[in-house]
Amino acid sequence: MELILGIFEAAIAQYRRDQLHWGLSLSLVCRTVRIFILPITYEVLFLDINHHRKGAFIGWDGRAHEYPELAFLSWLIHDPSAPPRQHIKHLIFCHPTSFSQNDLQWAGPRVGSEPAKWPFERLTIQYVQDLNALYGAGIRPMRAFQIGPPYQRVEKMPYDVIFSALVHDLLPDMQRRMHSQTWTTGPMEVVEDGKAPFLFVAHYYITCRELDPSTGDIISGNAPALGSQPEMAIPLTVHLIDGDYCQRFPSLMLTGIAAFLEKTSNEQLVFACSSGYHIAGQPLADFIRSAVPMSLPQDAVGRVRISHRGWTPLLGDDDMFHALAHELRCGGDPWDSGHAVPAGDHCSA
Repeated sequence: MELILGIFEAAIAQYRRDQLHWGLSLSLVCRTVRIFILPITYEVLFLDINHHRKGAFIGWDGRAHEYPELAFLSWLIHDPSAPPRQHIKHLIFCHPTSFSQNDLQWAGPRVGSEPAKWPFERLTIQYVQDLNALYGAGIRPMRAFQIGPPYQRVEKMPYDVIFSALVHDLLPDMQRRMHSQTWTTGPMEVVEDGKAPFLFVAHYYITCRELDPSTGDIISGNAPALGSQPEMAIPLTVHLIDGDYCQRFPSLMLTGIAAFLEKTSNEQLVFACSSGYHIAGQPLADFIRSAVPMSLPQDAVGRVRISHRGWTPLLGDDDMFHALAHELRCGGDPWDSGHAVPAGDHCSA
């Protein structure tokens, strides 16, 4: 039986990104498999409301809802015995337009006079007004996060120091306690009106901010970003892919890291990459460690971190929120703060 359940777990992990309904269908095999399947399937629930599915969907209480996701969510809010509700730790919610808490009202009889309240660990939304409506309808997350906006694409000439330019763009967001994510392309050649070709690099970035679940206000002070620990500084995550700007210009990468550390006080720089990512023929950790103290300051070992779990190669995706939400649902953590670059013998002091 343990082998069979292991096969089920591997199958769900493989298909829950785009074929979640297939994983749920396994719960019909037998009671034992159902008990095993539901916690894996519902631990992170992404309710992605699509206006193309708009209609009249009858909820369990007899009320018609415009979207099936709202009918499902109304059930979760108002029925504490709903089986999925027992397993949901993280709810990700996305609505294409706007809605009110009245859209989630319950038409059936309610036990007692207290309004419905559904407590769980974490809520992620795209728009602050969605948090306000959900809170009014009865959800009570311990923590709430908004992924974007802004989502921007910034073009830089390759002779610009990459992180110096990024800090200029993103430092205000980091000082407002937002965890910024950025993806950088490789140098691209452009020719305009018969002029000499020139190169530019495109940076894509999006932010994550923590909100007060009851008011929607941005939490400032020492509030940690998603995936970080309370004692850690707000990080900037830079995603690295083979052939990118950093790999093509390793010396400029070191100059950029030094500029980032100089322009910030205690902010952390997280490099998210695959375990096979190399720069100048070396693993990333070895490359950074070997540059201390010749090209990088001594505190680089403590403030530069590497994350393989947080790597999400989503460059060029038209909808960053949905892409990151799918990563979260599938067990990834784009906001993972990684591990510090280990000190070498020459900088062990």
